[in-house]
Formats: sequence, structure tokens, C-alpha cells
Amino acid sequence: MKVLIHFAPGPAHDIFLGSRLRKNLKGAMELRHIALVDSLYAEPDVCHLLSPDDLDMVKVAHEEGVPVVVSALYTELDPYASFLETDAFGNMTLTSRGKRMLEEADMVFVPSLRAKEIVEKDLFQKPIHIVSPGVNPVRFDSIDEIGAKIFCRYERFPANQPYVLILGSYREKNAIEFAKSIANMVPNFRFFFLGGDYGSEASPLSRWNRSSPKNLILGPNTLPATL
Repeated sequence: MKVLIHFAPGPAHDIFLGSRLRKNLKGAMELRHIALVDSLYAEPDVCHLLSPDDLDMVKVAHEEGVPVVVSALYTELDPYASFLETDAFGNMTLTSRGKRMLEEADMVFVPSLRAKEIVEKDLFQKPIHIVSPGVNPVRFDSIDEIGAKIFCRYERFPANQPYVLILGSYREKNAIEFAKSIANMVPNFRFFFLGGDYGSEASPLSRWNRSSPKNLILGPNTLPATL
């Protein structure tokens, strides 16, 4: 079996998230000893795509008789691998190009039940499967004592204080209010809510932090995340 996993935004547009997903998928294929190819001309058995920007490849793959799998909503913080937009009512919906790509795909993978619910609003009869992002547990092992404590030192709180890290989006007001309510209920924990899409103002997070519980810190998301 040969698999083509394609994501190539170009150096100027590569902000790592889409490329990281591609590398993770390639690593999974290699662990299964599945051959990888770099082009449809190499006659793959499956074409796996990650970005709506590659919509045209779906048609070419089908013309060559190659089934297409699409991994969607894994890298929404990467504008070159994003399938979602916010509508006039603040709801997350598929972009027109993203919807077309998923409609034409033979199979769709999403990272969570929430992601599946969003996709199913527009795609009722498409095979949609939840495939959680693969994570090697070794990545969470402490390399040394300094590495284990560096986050606490950077945020200036005791290393023995329990804390919770939340990755989300400031577009989802319910998520922020939920984080506030949990922080109020568990005052001995420190909570960090890291999210993107926090508006066009220069620094809205400072104002939002002033109105949040003292043990909840709202900050920009500089970490790779999935929906």
C-alpha cells in the first residue's frame, strides 16, 4: 500500500501547525511500514489531504481512481489548513471551500466529538470518523528538574500549586464563562486559558483579566492546538 499525505503551503505561509500534522501522519504510516509517496504521479492507493487550499487535488485524485481522505479541524489556528469561519451569529461553520472539499472527499477524519458535530451540520451523509490526535506519552516526561519547573517559574507561582491549562478560542464566550465559573469554584488551583481570535483591539486581554477571578489568567495562544 502507498499513501500520499499532502500539505505544502510554501515557506512564506508555513506556520508549522499544518506541517506538524503532516509529519505526525507520516510517522504513523512509517510505524505501520506503509510506503509514502510525494505525488499523485507515483500512483498512491490513498490521497490524504489537510487543507481546503488543495481542493483541486481531490478532482485530480478521483480522475486517477485514487480515494481521498481529509483530516479536518485539527489545525484551525493555521489559516492555510483551516476549515472553519464564524458566521454572523457567532457560530463556527465550514467555509465554502472547506465544505466543498469535505463533500467531495471519500472519508473525513475529525479530532473530537465537538468537531464532528460542527461538520455534520453541513454534511449529513458523509462518513465522518473521530480520530484523536496521536501523542507520544514520552513527550510529557520531565527531562530534568529545571524543565519540570520552568513553566511555574515563568508564570511566578509555587511549583507545588496545582494548575489547569485550557486551550480554546475567545470567539466562544461560553467557554470563557465556564472557565471563570470553574476558577471560582476551585480557588486553590491556578487556571490558564490560552486562546486565539481575541478581537481587533490592541490589548483586550488586559481588560478581560481585570474582570476575571484572580486565579484565572487569560492569554494569547502560542501553542499548537486542536479543536
